[in-house]
Amino acid sequence: MKFKQVIIYVILLFIVNILYGQNLKFVHYTPEEENGISNGTVRKIIQDKQGIIWIGTEDGINKFDGYTFRKFKYNPDDTNTVSDNKIYDILEDHDGKLWFATGFGLNKYDPKFNRFIRYLNIENNDNSLSDNSVRCIVEDNEMVLWIGTDNGGLNTLNINTGVFYNYNNRKDSSSLNVEIITALFKSNDGNIWIGTKNNGLFKYDQKANDFKQYLFTHNNEEYQEMKNWITCIYEDNNGNLWIGTRKGGLNLMDKKNNILIDYTKLLDISEPKELDKYW
Repeated sequence: MKFKQVIIYVILLFIVNILYGQNLKFVHYTPEEENGISNGTVRKIIQDKQGIIWIGTEDGINKFDGYTFRKFKYNPDDTNTVSDNKIYDILEDHDGKLWFATGFGLNKYDPKFNRFIRYLNIENNDNSLSDNSVRCIVEDNEMVLWIGTDNGGLNTLNINTGVFYNYNNRKDSSSLNVEIITALFKSNDGNIWIGTKNNGLFKYDQKANDFKQYLFTHNNEEYQEMKNWITCIYEDNNGNLWIGTRKGGLNLMDKKNNILIDYTKLLDISEPKELDKYW
């Protein structure tokens, strides 16, 4: 065995021994504990700028400081509480304010007064939230909030004025005629990506003020529908978008080379396909 090979072998053996010697400890937090989490179904977890963990569940918000949970729940007799216990998404904005997407309205937490400010749909008011079932939220580079709803399409919110803008059923190029928004993501280049139910992926072009659709097409209608129901979006260090779907597996969108890779292997993808052929 050559000297270099011996050195490499010794280094690898040393690394394996270190990893083997580490004892990983998992701590389980359950609703059954005296001071445990409020519900076993967790939809969102973030860590704020102060290091506090915020957890959105099926039954309220949990604030975790590393030792104890503090719970925030809806109280019908107190308008300063969160407007619903079903929490879908949590966002900390540029100013450190916390926003919560719930089953009934958008909420902003005011830590100074320990209260929630509610943003709800107001009938016949186009400047209000279009639908009270809020699924996802993200903030763009202009410090505008983007809000996806279950039945009212895509909204934006000017944080300073409190005015909403609904992109659904408009009479210009900015219209996005999709009722159900399932995922929102801001990529490193500042673009907003919108995941939908059965309508695929959209990218918002801020300069043109319009949306480009990326629709997965396939001769198997059921498979096509699954691939176009987007559940989550993530960008890696190479600028690729990883797209999770509902029962359609995982897709990788290579933005630089305009290539889509279907990681479910249900298609013949021995070679990468050009994006335009399948979207």
